[in-house]
Amino acid sequence: MGEYGQYDIPTRDECVNFKIGQPAPSMLPLEKVRKAAAIKFAEEDPLFLQYGHIYGFPKFRESVAKFLTKRYGHEVDPEKLLATNGNTGGLAMICSLFCKAGDIVYCGEPTYFLAKRIFEDFNIDYRQIPMDKDGLDVDLLEKQLEQGPVPVMMYVVTTAHNPTGRTLT
Repeated sequence: MGEYGQYDIPTRDECVNFKIGQPAPSMLPLEKVRKAAAIKFAEEDPLFLQYGHIYGFPKFRESVAKFLTKRYGHEVDPEKLLATNGNTGGLAMICSLFCKAGDIVYCGEPTYFLAKRIFEDFNIDYRQIPMDKDGLDVDLLEKQLEQGPVPVMMYVVTTAHNPTGRTLT
């Protein structure tokens, strides 16, 4: 494996591992990235090398807001959107802002493997709710909520669940 890999991933001949989310090297568009980088580095304004906007690139948030407005059927304000560097960074930020050690969080079973690690890093007591063919078992979730204790938050991947691919219906 090269020096940039994050994990020791078996080759396709050995195993197809859908948990990690690290595509085969043949799927990485190196030439397209080179061309895009050349275009960007040809610009005269050096400020694109700065960290950028705290809430995410404004044009990106505007694009997401338009998409969500169309999908939801009501206006989504781009100023109310926050773009993170991915699920892991976003979840860690949410845990640092809204949870404290010992808090209870519900999540699906199975769930994204790094989510469990993040909960452990923040000393959060995560409790998993099993999934059925339609996603999270909402009947069992309802029972858990009625019995208590009520969690501080719930981490759910509602669409294209990792690792099952299910969508909550």
